[in-house]
Amino acid sequence: MKLLASDEREAAAPPADPDTTTETDSADPPVDSGDDDGTTPPPEDTGPSAPMDVDCTVREGITDASGLIEGSPVRLSSAAWYADPNGGAAWILLSPQPDACSQVAAYDRNDHSDRAIVIWMSDWEVGTDVSVPVIPEPEIVPGDGVAEAMATGWEPDLNLPVLMDHGQLMVRESETGGTLKVTGFDTWSEYGDTMEGSFSACWCPSVQAFRWPIIEDSSPPAPPPVYQELK
Repeated sequence: MKLLASDEREAAAPPADPDTTTETDSADPPVDSGDDDGTTPPPEDTGPSAPMDVDCTVREGITDASGLIEGSPVRLSSAAWYADPNGGAAWILLSPQPDACSQVAAYDRNDHSDRAIVIWMSDWEVGTDVSVPVIPEPEIVPGDGVAEAMATGWEPDLNLPVLMDHGQLMVRESETGGTLKVTGFDTWSEYGDTMEGSFSACWCPSVQAFRWPIIEDSSPPAPPPVYQELK
C-alpha cells in the first residue's frame, strides 16, 4: 500500500458540503411558549375601555349597548340623561333611534314600537366617578348615601316593562348640562333578558323622572277559541 504524505492527503480529501455543516454557536435560543405546561399565557389586562366621545351639538348621545329583551335582539343607538339639580338622582334613556331625547314624549304615550332601556340612579352626585350596582327597585333606599341603579327595558309586543335586576355600570365622566359617560354597563334578569355596552348621554331635561307607562291591559291577545264537535 502506498502511503500519502500529509500534503497529498489534504489534496485528496473531498471538499466539505456546506449544506451539512452545523454551527452550534449561532443556533437560536428556544422560544418560551408560555407556562411550564405548554399552555398559552392569558392576554394582558388593559383595564376598562375608554369612554365614548360624542358631540351633543351634532347628535343626541351615542351608545353601542345591545342585548335581548323578551328573546328579541336589541341594538341601541342614542342616549339622553338628566340629573336632579338638588342632587341624589339621575335618569338615563337609551334608544334604538338616533335621537333619544326626542323620543321621550312618544315613549310616555306608548306611541312607538321600540325596545329601549331606562336607567334610574339613586344617591349619586354629578361629577362622581364610581361603579354603580344594578339591583331590584325594592332594594333601593333613596337617601341612604349608597349609589345604586335600576334598569328597565320595554317590550312593545306585550306593552310591559322588563326589569333587569342584576349588573353594574361605571360612571367615567359627568357634567351638569353636559355629558354622562359610562362604560361597562352590563345588566340582566333571570329570564334571559340582557343588555351590555357603553354610552355617552347628552343632557335632556325631558328625561327627568321618566318611567315606562302603565298600560291598563298589558296582557297579550287571547288565542282564538277551540271548537269541538259535539257528539
